[in-house]
Amino acid sequence: MAIESIGIVGCGAIGKALVQAVDDGKLAVRIAGVTSRTEKSVRAFLAAFKNPPPYLSMDELVRASDLVVEAAGGH
Repeated sequence: MAIESIGIVGCGAIGKALVQAVDDGKLAVRIAGVTSRTEKSVRAFLAAFKNPPPYLSMDELVRASDLVVEAAGGH
């Protein structure tokens, strides 16, 4: 099975870097969605992109993604 889409759990420094790398064309994958415990700040971050990935619940993210990348902090 080829990995075509990733879901990102956590949008701190690592999660943001992943979103930026995909947006810049440095990472050839589609982001199925992002989820985080800080929904408001993540939605503000994603809104800065021309085609932002959606903010999804954890269940939606898992269903929509070929691979889930855990980039959450220690909390």
